[in-house]
Amino acid sequence: MPSKKGFISTPLTNEIIKNKNIQIVDIRTPKEWEEWSLDNSLKIMFMNEDGTHNVKFISELNRQAPKDKYIALLCRTGSRTFSCATMLSNLGYSNIINLKGGIHLYKILSYKK
Repeated sequence: MPSKKGFISTPLTNEIIKNKNIQIVDIRTPKEWEEWSLDNSLKIMFMNEDGTHNVKFISELNRQAPKDKYIALLCRTGSRTFSCATMLSNLGYSNIINLKGGIHLYKILSYKK
């Protein structure tokens, strides 16, 4: 159920990773994907390495992401995903999950177990 912002915000968990109704979209850069990534995630850059928006992001998302699943946006700390989720919500997308805290928070929470 979307929030007043038009999207859900929650940290990345193992339950989200395993959920067949959620497609994780890693919006970081290729250099960041080399450092760490989830095998089952789609990799579509939201911001280019020079900090500008990737003008092909929306068309790539529409082409690659399944229409019948929630789209969970993943970045390093959650800043890019919040911007991306806000933009997508403003464009009318209603199936967006902002993975707040990103990979950084996921690693912290995973190590505490």
